[in-house]
Amino acid sequence: MEFGAELRRLRQSKGMSLASLGQAVYFTKGYLSKVENGRARPNHALAALCDRALGTDGELTALLGDR
Repeated sequence: MEFGAELRRLRQSKGMSLASLGQAVYFTKGYLSKVENGRARPNHALAALCDRALGTDGELTALLGDR
């Protein structure tokens, strides 16, 4: 599964906007939009912060593998 698509799915399932997720993880909504649309590459720090903010128990971090 692609990280960005899964991030969007999880974020929307929690009823969060890009702006509110951005505030929770200290990244801009513009950057998060680029990640969701595959125009920016996520890193482990972002994945871990998103996992915590969305309560996904490491699901996003696992998608990155050993990158």
